[in-house]
Amino acid sequence: NVLSRIEGAASTLRGSLFEFAVALIAKTSFPGGDPEVNRKVKDSLGREAEIDVLIARRNRDVVFIECKGVNPMGNVDDAEVVKWLDERIPVIREVAKRHSEWQDLTQRFEIWSSGRFTPEALLMISERNLQTGKYEIVARGSDQVFEQVLGSNDAGLIRTYEQHFINHPLKEIEMSHERAARKKERDKKRAAVENTSVPAPPAPLTSVSASGTA
Repeated sequence: NVLSRIEGAASTLRGSLFEFAVALIAKTSFPGGDPEVNRKVKDSLGREAEIDVLIARRNRDVVFIECKGVNPMGNVDDAEVVKWLDERIPVIREVAKRHSEWQDLTQRFEIWSSGRFTPEALLMISERNLQTGKYEIVARGSDQVFEQVLGSNDAGLIRTYEQHFINHPLKEIEMSHERAARKKERDKKRAAVENTSVPAPPAPLTSVSASGTA
C-alpha cells in the first residue's frame, strides 16, 4: 500500500542520514580522528565489504562502525547482525591486518543503531567479543547513540538527531497506539472490578400453594 511505500523510501533516507549523523558524532566520540563514510575494501581472496564509518587515529586505534538506521521504535533484524559478524567483520579484519596504517593499531568493530537490538542479537555480539582478544566488538543501541549525540554538545546535531531519530512521526504514532491499548486494558479491568462489586439482585419470591383436607 501507499504507507508501506512511503516507509520504504523513508527507511532508505533514514539509513543514509544515520550514517552521516554517526560520522559527525564520531568526531567527538573518537577525538583525533577524521571520519570517513562508505569506504569500500577488498581482501586478498577478493571478498568485498563496505565500512559505513571509518575512524583511524594515529598511534591509537582504528574503529569500523556498521550503521543501522532503522525505525526508532523498531529492532535491527538479527539476520543483519549475523551478516555483520560472519561476513563483514572477517573481510575488514583481513584487510586491516595487511593495511600499512591499520595493522599495528588497536581495532574496534562497532555496530550503531537508531533503534534497538534484540536480546538474542546482543547475546551473539557479547559471545563473539569474548571469543577474541585481538579486537573488540561493541553494539550501541538508540539510547547509547543518543548519549553520544548529547555528549557532542553540538546544538545543531542534537536538534537534527532529535527531529529525525527521537521525535520521529512513526514513533509518535506507535506511542499513541500503545497509550490507546493501555487505556483500553485499564478500562477493561475497571469494568471487571465494577461488575464483581455490584451485589447480585435477590432471588424472586415463589408462591407455594398449600394443600389440605376438608
